[in-house]
This record gives sequence, C-alpha cells and structure tokens, in this order.
Amino acid sequence: MPLSEHDHGWYVDTHRATNYNLTRCPGLLDQADPGALLAYHHGNQPARRLVVLDAKVNRLYGDRITPWLHRLGTPFETVVITPTETTKNRATVDEIHATASRMNLARRDEIIAIGGGIVLDLAGFAAAELRKGTPYAAIPTTLVGLIDASVGSKRGINQCGRKNYLGAYHPARTVLLDPGWLATLDRREIQAGLAEIKKVAEMVSPQLLALLHEHGADLIESAFDHGAADEVLRLSIGGILDHLADDLYEEQLCRWPDYGHTISPAVEMATDGKVNHGEAVNIDSSFSGVLAAQRGYVRNDYPRDMAVLSHSLGLPTYHPLLHEPEFVTNALASTVLTRGGAQHWPVPAITERGHRFIEDATPAELRSAADTLRDLTGASA
Repeated sequence: MPLSEHDHGWYVDTHRATNYNLTRCPGLLDQADPGALLAYHHGNQPARRLVVLDAKVNRLYGDRITPWLHRLGTPFETVVITPTETTKNRATVDEIHATASRMNLARRDEIIAIGGGIVLDLAGFAAAELRKGTPYAAIPTTLVGLIDASVGSKRGINQCGRKNYLGAYHPARTVLLDPGWLATLDRREIQAGLAEIKKVAEMVSPQLLALLHEHGADLIESAFDHGAADEVLRLSIGGILDHLADDLYEEQLCRWPDYGHTISPAVEMATDGKVNHGEAVNIDSSFSGVLAAQRGYVRNDYPRDMAVLSHSLGLPTYHPLLHEPEFVTNALASTVLTRGGAQHWPVPAITERGHRFIEDATPAELRSAADTLRDLTGASA
C-alpha cells in the first residue's frame, strides 16, 4: 500500500519509476531525421528547446550542429559554455536559467546538452532545478561523457570550494551515443576517459581489463577508431549500468562505482582542474590499489601491474599532494560526509565480485600507502 494510516498520522511509501534510453547513433550529425531520435514516447512533443553547447565542440562542429538542430523542427536557442572546474558553478547554471526564462521554456519543453562531462553536469543540474524538473537529452562528445557522465543520474556543480557540492538525481530522458565525436579529441582527453574505463575493468570486468592491456595504446593512437573500440565501450557502459539499474538514486552509499572517487575530488579542486577528472581518478585508484595490497586483498604485485598499465595509457599514478600534511585525511573526511558518515572506500580484491570496501583506514596506513605509491611510480615510469 503506498499510503497507510496509523495512530499518530500517515505513512507514505512511493516508488518513482524511471526509464531512459541510451542509443548508439554512429554518424549522428548526418541523420536526416534527428527528431525521431529525440521524440517523446508519450504526450505532446516539446514546443521549443534550449541547447547547452561546449564552446570547443561549437568551434569544431558548429556548422554541422546548427543544421542538425534545425532539422528537429522546433525553435531553439543556444547557450555556449567554456567548461572548466571554475565555470562549473552556480553562475553558469543561472545563465542557463536566464535563457530558459527569456524564451519561456515550459515544463515539457527540453534542454539538450552537447559536450563533455562538465557540460552534461551543468545542463542536467539546470534542468533538475528548472520548473522542478525539466526533461533533457544528453549528447556526450568526450570519452568520459560517453562512458560515465551521461550514463547515470547524478548531476552536480561546484560550490563553497567543494567539487559537486550541489547536485541532483535527474537522468537524461535519452542519451545519444556517437563515438565519432572522439575523432577530434586531443590525446589527453582520450586518456582521461580510459581512466574511467580502467576503473570499471578493475572492479567488475576482467575481460575489459584484458582488452585494455592488449589494445589500450592502440585505442589512444586511433582515437577509438579501432576494432576493439565497440566492445570496450559496450563493456564499460554495461558494467556501470548493471549497478545503476538497481540503485539509480544511490540509496546504497557503499558503491563500487565510487572506486577512484574517494580522494580524487580534492585533487581536482586543489589543482584547479590542472589534474583533470580522469587523471585524478587514476591517481586515486592507484592509491586504493596500494591500500588493498597492504591489507592482503590483492596480490603484492597488483599495484605494480596497474602502474605499468597506467603508464602505457599515459595516466599519472601519483601526485605530490598525497604527501602534503593532512591532505589525504582531509579529503577522506570530506568524502565520509558524502557517504553518510562511513568511509565505504572501494578497493580491488581477490573475491568473486572483484572488490571490497575499507571502513577503517588510518592516517598511518594512508601515509604508508603514499610512500609506497611514490616509490612505485618512480620504479614503473
């Protein structure tokens, strides 16, 4: 019963049904009828659309994106954003809202986000707030966006010096996945995406990890124009969705997808984004692998093997911040607040599920892990 009455009042028990599509769309901008991809499956179609567009994507593809948007057959306006950790803030969301207000965007109209993870976060968070929840569609144009930022429901912005301090659970109603965007990514952006793929591989997919060992360097050189690319993307996205399908709104705060996200937010913020998201995630996962080895959860040589793989992918495994006084303990303390008062630190493990969680990491243990990782990074570089 969704509603029951008791001696002192009422008890409400409701469950919100959520469904959304992730559709492979190779050659998206060449689609003659993109409206079919974005059509609502029920109710009236949007009367107008607000497009939130990455400035770099606009420079590279603007002459193709504009005709594509016109083929949707609805009036639209565009907000162009230069995405950085600094612009991932309330002021940018307010800019999106101001445009929505000026064009009288209605509750069942739509926002379209075209860009990487930061653009998807900004547009999705703005949509969540707008009229208490406006639909939006996500078109990821980076590897991180393709396999991570567009897949789930979390949308966040930075506030009070904290990464993703404000946020909402508001999944895109549809996600259009076109690996063709990756052709114009620079090498570092491809590498950042591979860090998120490596995260999934370490946690839940030995098959994906083997593909990275065998084809990782070639995927970088080819910008994912490679025979292994489709399978790597399928396993990465499917691996995350397999978890999210049971816990889209994070009712469980002990989650393997948080692997690589325990101290990485502090690294990103402390470096003002100079260490990008994927790089910070890999530093974090490398640190976590050392913790796991120290506790006997994985082979002693596991951190070395992951360091060798990381360096073959051009990913960092260490940052001097790990040796600044109290940096790691303060970063962990902040994450504990997000995780409901517990560490819930995901680490790799030789278990059937491939991971476990640390709940009692000590400052001495963290210092030892930092020392080991620094030495290991030098030895495997």
